[in-house]
Amino acid sequence: MKEMGYTNMDEERYEKYVMPFIIFFAKDPKYISNNDIQKYLVENQYQNDTEMIRALHDYYEELNIPRYVLGVTVKDLNAETEKPVPLPEKYSEFINSLKLRRYSPRTVKSYSSALRAVHRWLYIEHGSSVDVLGPDLALKYFLHLTDAAKASYSTVRIHRFAVEYYHNIILGRHVDFSFMNKMKKGTHIPTVLTRAEIVLIIKKIVNMKHRLMISLLYSSGLRVSEVINLRVSDVSLQDLTLKIRQAKGRKDRVTVFSQDLAGLLADCMDGKKASDYLFESGYGDRGRLNVRTVQAVFKRALAKSGIRKEASCHDLRHSFASHLLESGTDLRYIQLLLGHKNISTTTIYTRVASPRLKGIKSPL
Repeated sequence: MKEMGYTNMDEERYEKYVMPFIIFFAKDPKYISNNDIQKYLVENQYQNDTEMIRALHDYYEELNIPRYVLGVTVKDLNAETEKPVPLPEKYSEFINSLKLRRYSPRTVKSYSSALRAVHRWLYIEHGSSVDVLGPDLALKYFLHLTDAAKASYSTVRIHRFAVEYYHNIILGRHVDFSFMNKMKKGTHIPTVLTRAEIVLIIKKIVNMKHRLMISLLYSSGLRVSEVINLRVSDVSLQDLTLKIRQAKGRKDRVTVFSQDLAGLLADCMDGKKASDYLFESGYGDRGRLNVRTVQAVFKRALAKSGIRKEASCHDLRHSFASHLLESGTDLRYIQLLLGHKNISTTTIYTRVASPRLKGIKSPL
């Protein structure tokens, strides 16, 4: 049953885009202001997901309570699509090559989106194409990306990889990107929640399925994509372990979960086949949940908790690692539990662990 507002929208579209929106605000849609919606769109990076905008716009139109911010944004999107931009000449070969090299669907989507973005900018701004990109235009594009678009280091790196791969592997030609070789990477220290804060957040979640999902993110150090992909057969109640299959980098690993969650997990598994998703969707063919749903559940619980920290679902994974380190767990074991390829990735937690771990006290 759809909640807080009747709609005839396709259920798959509703669950993917509208339900996380409703869970996030947890109030009647007619009381969600234009300003609130704008903040939600920015936070969820609507520029990279035009379907979310259109779904929310159609939802409000169907409820006969249209929102100005959604109408304007959809109008802008429509204006963009009225300027058709042809795809790069060997775009399909690019996609197939990534798939043959066994990049994950998410990575293929990221790189293909990046290549299209570069191509579109060149086409609209300079009447050119990524197929004939030279160092001068490459420099202009990446200056635009860093200065005008304020893109993160990670986004710039993805765009560079996409263009280099397309030229080196698909077109068999070299583009000089040496001007980017000494690009500085900002130092990002992840947010770490205390144990008491995490317990408070979890207690604010009434739905037991949602409470278990968020608990596992912390208890097992999972990524959101990993928790929604868990199947019944991945859970060992006897060993208190989870098997994480084909995670980032297409690697399997085993991690732990708390004894306190065994009962909830047993209830969640009851009546399901081994191949079923542990957390099923309530719509359609009862496949897996959507990432946005999990993120919305956490954001709502964080807001209700009154904790004044900018935190996300992924920060529960950071907190898992930091708390293990504080309790004396060897860094290499933490590396295995998190599935990090390099120990250098895991060492960031030595910077965010409690100062008490290092025996440091303020002189005041």
